[in-house]
Amino acid sequence: MEESGDWRPVSHGCQTAASRSISGAMLDLSDRIRSRCCHDAPSVLRVRTEERSRVKEIMAAHDDHDRWMAICLQAAEEAARAGDFPNGACVVVEQQVVAISGSEAEHGTDSTAHAEVASLRKAVASGDLPRGATLFTTLEPCAMCLHSAAVAGVKEIVFACSRSEVGDDAYVSKLDATAMAKQLIQPLTLTHHGDPNGRVSKLVLRFLSHDGR
Repeated sequence: MEESGDWRPVSHGCQTAASRSISGAMLDLSDRIRSRCCHDAPSVLRVRTEERSRVKEIMAAHDDHDRWMAICLQAAEEAARAGDFPNGACVVVEQQVVAISGSEAEHGTDSTAHAEVASLRKAVASGDLPRGATLFTTLEPCAMCLHSAAVAGVKEIVFACSRSEVGDDAYVSKLDATAMAKQLIQPLTLTHHGDPNGRVSKLVLRFLSHDGR
């Protein structure tokens, strides 16, 4: 595996979910301190402590996201070495990784075994896929993977590299998962984590160039 980079979300003209949460917490802290500072100094201290704790929890969750995305990247690199499409995914339940898979669609007998679908199947096979799981993946999901996750009761999909960073050649249709997620009856959040140093996009674009797409 290549030297691990910084997997903190990057901003391309907009804030990521993690940075918005942190900014919101800090702004909320400031507002609440201003509203109470003229009335009750001990209350200000309590607010500060509570909000500091909340920001710490957000940062801790973000660090977990980095680690889980690194697991996905390793699975993607292993798939690439095997000559398969370089995508990796893992299923997280209650802060624990319960299944990991790279893409198995190119050279296996099942062309639907994208990394996301394969990891969901492994979680089911191990009996560890309750509703409300989080699916991490190196690449923005295709329509099939999005719907599979929704049917499985996944509450959130966190992806590193967006479709716009690799182009439509990495997909089998022009259906956009981000737009489709808004049409789902079962609520499902799509979160763009970011692709530091373009590590995922480089893997995908290299595969596409060799594959002749």
